[in-house]
This record gives sequence, C-alpha cells and structure tokens, in this order.
Amino acid sequence: MKIIVQPYIKNNIVGTSDTICYAQNPPGFVSKPGFPLQDGNGIYTFKWQVSLDSSLFTLPINTYTTEGYTPPPALLATSWYRRTVTSGRCVDATAIVKITVLDTIKNNTILTTPASICYGMIFPDLTATSAPTLAGGDNSYRFIWQSSANGTTWTTASGVSNGVNYNPDELSLYFPGSQYFRRVVRSGIHDVCVNNSSPKLLTDWPVITTNTVTGNQTIGHDSIPATMNGSTPTNGSGSYTYLWQYKTNTVPWSSASGTNNLINYSPPALTDTTWFRRIVNSSACSDISNTVVVNVHKTIVSNTIAFTSGAIEDTVCNGSSPANFFGTIPSGGSNIPGDYAFQWYYSLNNSTWSSVATSGTSKDYQSGSIAVTTWFRRNVSSPVSPPTSISKSNTIKITVLPLITNKDIAADQMVCKGSPLATLTGSSGSPSGGDNLYRYTWRQDSANTGWTNIPGYIKSSSASYSRSSIKDPFQYKRYVYSGSNDCCADSSNFVTIGINPLPTGTMTTITDTTVCGGSQVPVKVHLSGASKWRLIYDENGVQATINKIQAADTTFLISRTPLLASAVYLFKLDSLKDANKCIALPATLTGSRKITVYKVPKAVAGIAVDSICGPAYHLAATPSVGLSTWTKVSGPGAVTFLPNIINPNATVKVDSTTAAWGLGNTYKLQWKEANWLCVDSSSVQITFYKRTSIANAGKNIDTIYTFDKYYTLHAEKPFTGTGIWSVISGTGLSEAKIMNDSIAYDLAFSPVKNKFLWKITNGKCESADTVTYTIYDLKIPQGFSPNGDGKNDEFVISGFDHDPSVSVVTLRILNSAGTEVFYTSNTSENGWTNWNGQNNGVLPEGTYYYIFIVKSLRNNTVLQKSGFIILKRRKN
Repeated sequence: MKIIVQPYIKNNIVGTSDTICYAQNPPGFVSKPGFPLQDGNGIYTFKWQVSLDSSLFTLPINTYTTEGYTPPPALLATSWYRRTVTSGRCVDATAIVKITVLDTIKNNTILTTPASICYGMIFPDLTATSAPTLAGGDNSYRFIWQSSANGTTWTTASGVSNGVNYNPDELSLYFPGSQYFRRVVRSGIHDVCVNNSSPKLLTDWPVITTNTVTGNQTIGHDSIPATMNGSTPTNGSGSYTYLWQYKTNTVPWSSASGTNNLINYSPPALTDTTWFRRIVNSSACSDISNTVVVNVHKTIVSNTIAFTSGAIEDTVCNGSSPANFFGTIPSGGSNIPGDYAFQWYYSLNNSTWSSVATSGTSKDYQSGSIAVTTWFRRNVSSPVSPPTSISKSNTIKITVLPLITNKDIAADQMVCKGSPLATLTGSSGSPSGGDNLYRYTWRQDSANTGWTNIPGYIKSSSASYSRSSIKDPFQYKRYVYSGSNDCCADSSNFVTIGINPLPTGTMTTITDTTVCGGSQVPVKVHLSGASKWRLIYDENGVQATINKIQAADTTFLISRTPLLASAVYLFKLDSLKDANKCIALPATLTGSRKITVYKVPKAVAGIAVDSICGPAYHLAATPSVGLSTWTKVSGPGAVTFLPNIINPNATVKVDSTTAAWGLGNTYKLQWKEANWLCVDSSSVQITFYKRTSIANAGKNIDTIYTFDKYYTLHAEKPFTGTGIWSVISGTGLSEAKIMNDSIAYDLAFSPVKNKFLWKITNGKCESADTVTYTIYDLKIPQGFSPNGDGKNDEFVISGFDHDPSVSVVTLRILNSAGTEVFYTSNTSENGWTNWNGQNNGVLPEGTYYYIFIVKSLRNNTVLQKSGFIILKRRKN
C-alpha cells in the first residue's frame, strides 16, 4: 500500500478588516499580492462564506467559487467573510475578515435662520447640531464649514471653519454680497461617512446712498403745501420702502399723516411751521434724508357768524327761508386791513361742504327758501392771493321740518241714537312731518251753522276725539301744528256723523204648547230697524243667539230634548242688534211663550241577531224612559216572557212541541217604550235550535291492515244536525261531503295512532265523539297449514280492500317447477277466494311461490309482492 502525504496549503491570505458607511460598496477580496497559494496537490478550489454575527457562516448569493470575491454593492450591515481553499486532501480557511458598516450621519442641521445685514453690521453666528442630536458614523465627528456663491460650487469658508459652529467673516472678499454656507461632517476611519447639511444664505447689502428730498416753502395758515419730492435711492437690496416723518416746535419726529410710504409726499393742510424728512429702508439697510421746512402764516381769528339775536340755530318748515346770517370782521393771517376774502359754504350733512354760488362772497349772507336741513359757514382767506391762510367759522344749523302729512281723519259714521261717537283719529295712523311733536285743534259744525273750536281740544295733545253720547248729526275736522312757533301747520278733511234709530222686537206667538223631544216648535217675532238682525232670546235663564235674521216678521224653530222624562221651557226676548249695530232698549222687547217637552224614549232591545241551543233565551233590553213591554212579532207557536212582559231582562221561552218545530226556528221580539205620546221600539231576532242526538264515532280498532293508507270511517248517523269528521292526530282526511261513512287517507302506520273527531252540529247545538285506529301495512304470511283444524287453513293476505270499486287485486300460486297451481282476483266472476292448498285436489306439502299484485283505485298506487310459501299439513 502506498500512502501519499500532501503538504498543507500555504499563503491562503485575502486581506484585512475595514470600515465603510451604510450602503457603501465594500472592497473586493483577492489573494495577498506576492504570496501565491502553495502546496496541496497544486490544484485549488474555492468557497467564500459570509456571516452577520461572526458565528454562523453561509454561502453568499453571488459568485463564491473563484479565487477572488466581490461582495454585493451597498452593504447595509457589518459582515464577516472567509475563504476556504481545497487542494486534494488538504483544506485551509483564511483568517476572518470583518467589514464594519457604520450608520449614516443624521441630524446634521444648521439651526440659525438665513440672515441679511447691511454692510458694516455683524452676522449672527451659524450654530448647528452636536451630539447626541448629531448621530451616526462612529460617534466621533470632524467638521468643515464651506461657502458657495451659487449653492453648487463649494470651498472652505474663510475664518475658523472646523468647529461645530461658525462665525461668518464679514471682512471676507465675498461681502458685501450673498453667500451660501453649509457644514460638512465626517466620521469613521478614513472619513468613510460624510454628510452635508442644508445650506443657509447670508446676505450683506451695501449701504443706501442718494437719499435726498426738496420742498422748502411758506404757506398760509391751514393751507396745503406743495408736494415734497424725493430722489431715487441706490444700493441696499435694490428694493425700497419709504417712511416720511414730520416734526414741529412741540411735536418730535413722528410718522407723517396720510399716504407717507411713497417716494414723494403730499402733506395735508398745516397750521404751524413743520419740518419733514424721508427714511428709506432696503432689506437690513436704512437711511435718513436731509430735512425740509414749511413756514406757516398765523391763524385768522374773529371769524364767527350768527343771527341778529346771536343764535346759531333756527327751525323752519319745508319751503320757508331763514333770517339773515351776520359775520364778524376777522383779524390775523397777513394782518393787512382789507387783505381778506370771504366765501360762504353750505352742507347737507355737516361734513361735505359746497360753496354758495350766488351772493356767497360777502361778509354777510341771506339764504333763500330751503327744503332740507342745512348747515352754513363762512371761510375767510388772508392774504387774498396764494399762498393763503384760511379760517373756517362756526356753523349755523337751519333745521328744515318736513311738511305735515297723514293729517286726514277717518271716517264718516252712522251712530246709533244716544250711543258714543266712535273715536275719530288719523285715517292713516299718526301724523308725520314737522318735528314729530304735534298739537291738535278739533273743530265741529252742526247743521251747517259754521265751524267752531271744541273747548278742551284747542292746541292740545289729543290726536283723537270722541263723545260719550250723540243724538244729532255733526261734521268734524282737525288742525295739526308742529315745530317751534308752530312753523308747520295744516288741516285735515272733514267727516260726517249720521244718526240711526234703535230697533225694537215683539214675540207674536205666545200660546203655550206640549211636544215630544226633538219636535220643532215655531216661534214668531216682529222686528224693527235695519236688516239683518242678531236676536238673543232667554230660555230658562240661558241665552241663545240667532244671527242674520233678514225679515222683519220671521219665525224660528225651537227643538229641545230634555234630560229627564219631561221639562218646561219658557222663552222671552233678551236683546236685539240690527245691521247698523244698534241695540234695542230692554223696554222695547216684549212677549213670551211656554213649551212643555217630553223626552222621546230610545228603545234598545239588545243584540239584534242571536241564537241559542234550546227553547229558552235571556233577553237584555236597556230601558230609557216611560212604560215598556215585550211582544212577539213573528215566529211559530206561542212564547212566554218570564217573570213578565215589562221586565227588560225577561227570559223568553218558545213552545218546542209545536208541529212547526224543526232544526231551528227564528222569532222576532219587540221591546216598546212609551213616554206620553212619545214612542220608540226596538226588536231582536232569536233563532232557537233543536238539540242534536248524541254523537257516536264508532269503536276504536287496534289492528287494521291497509297498503294504500286508506280506511273507511264509520259513525252513527245523527237524527238531528249535520256530522263532519276532522283529524285530531295522524294524517289526512278526504274532502268529500260528510255522510254516514267517510274515507280517511294518508294514514300513519303504527306506532302512531290515528285519532278522528266526529262532530254533529245544529246551529249552536253540538255533540262530539272520537275514535282511534292503529294502521298496519300489507301482511303476507310465509306459510299455512290446511289440515282442517280451523287454524291457518287458508293462505290469507291482510291489508287491502276486496271491494273491486276500491282496488284491483290478483294472486298467483306457482309450484317449484314454475307451474301455476292457483289464481284468484277480486274482479273475477266468483270474486276473491283465499287459497286452501288445493287445485283439483289436495296439493302436496312443500314450498310454493306467490305473485301478488294490488292497485288502489283511490290513489292509483300499485304494489307487487312475490315470495315463497311453506305448505304444511302435518299436525304436531
């Protein structure tokens, strides 16, 4: 035996451990340069393995059988690698090489917001996150701050640029101007993990220049200066905002009034010398212009206006003219005598003013008629030539009251003689116009004798007028006054008041009478006055009303139903109103009438139609009023009411022995009630039924054979009434008309018992009985012994009906050779015959075969049975 010993494999070296950042590509593995594999048998095979825990090694998913190995790109987790080399019988594994995967750097954020400054100002430091907020890599970090003019090309920022935070260098060459800054964070061996923050923009604007304003001038008091012009500024961000300011001898620099944010400025009217300047803002840059001054004349004084009385308000009515306006001689302004100009103005709202076009430039002013409330004032200018001071006087208010409207009164009236006058007042409500405060004077005219004031109603506050009683015709009208000194006044239309006479009434039917309740009794009256009337009459102290009576002589019908047996009603006239709404005096309403009324009975005999089994029935009438009796209206034979005919709950008995008595007789009985001459009746119809005979359903049978589940039920025929079968338990019953015999079908086989009810009915008379049958299927014996001992001497099949109208049945008997030895059928001439074991003589003992066929004519069921029969004659 030859044993070959191979030298162990040498120089199986593939590399050293390394570190990468998350998702970077790991380095490829190759044999160590300069150290080729040696020994073994000189032929080598390779297998690379990888592990995620340095313990369990598995095959990688890519090629792993070559000398070198390139791990999959974008490595996500720290991994361990090794190579196993096989050469002949020799196997050698490299040292394990670990590739450490560091997490990416996270939360590298510059916290300072972008900033803009003006040249010469200081930027805020750029602060950024630090550990533990800054995370990832090997938790050891190196920083470099970079700058870029365009956010694309980056260089190291000037100044100290390797700290966690950064202090921007305002003196660097890229300022003034805009520059982006970012922080680069590195971590891990050889800075394998690198992260750039989002950039922040810092802008250093050049200072604003060319900010000048012009507009020095002198103006009159309370006049408007010329517009002040400002130059177009330069530098800053190129986008500018403006703020104009002013100051006086008493007010420090403040924002100018009006539109103060444009390149130029138009001041309002000024009353004191004022200085102005402009502030220009552009991003973080700001600049203040030079100052301009507006010199202002002194205030014009002694400019007041009034009426001769000194008052400054007056009230007139629409279309009237106010008194003259007088103005004082002014001073101030230029203080040159005669160097004053006057202009009168008017306003309809004391806000918007218009100059008076005619005669409005004099010291004093006389207005024409005016239609609305108007304010007046006088403007005085000095000097006369611009620039001028203007003084506005006090105002005079002329209140113009509207003309009085809604002055008319309403309305013409017709008044019942001696009745109050309906209140006279405005036809369209309260007056309007004037100053809404009114005084009234009422005037009257009787029979065209002339208008006179009504005492107590002369310029009073009474807008309405009335009288407690009026008997003669009159005319009325009203004067309305409003405003100071009654400056607004007008008179109404006049209304005419006519007089209507009072109505009268007499009851002309006064004879007493007696009637039944519900009867109509005529009552006649005669009326005077205007049709239509409303009449109220008294009935035993209770009032009733009849409306819209058209005829002066009229009749109304009285119908009463008393609560008791009778009642007396006394009628008389109570009040009367005619179409003019005039009411009759009580003394003019005469006449009365008495009516005696008996209540009409309401007979209720009981249940209108009823029936009973037997000859006696208990009546149940409901008495109402008066005398009552029972009588027979129709029906055979005599009836008896017990205890008597006046008892509402009497028992009525009929004569059941009469020849006319049948299965049931119907009687009509009347209950009559009478109260005076008032009568009512009611009847009932009662049917008396003859009692039925006692029901007999037949005997219970425990054993019945039937193949088609049919059986004929037998009950005793009733002498009275009609009998009918129904199922209590089991199944089915034919729908044939009930006779003495009925057929049951769909019967249930044992152990279920079939129970039926035989019920006899005659009206309300009933009698019932039950019967139970136990049903078995067709029964064919397996043998018989025709030896004459009286037991099993015939071959008997049970469970079918021999009646050929019910079923068709055949039986064939064959010997063991197949020869027919017996035949019978219920349709044959001799009818059905049970086999006695003979065929033209006694047949030998042995085994025979039968064929049995039965067809039910009741449900067309066909049954065929075959089998063997043992015939044995020997006696034990």
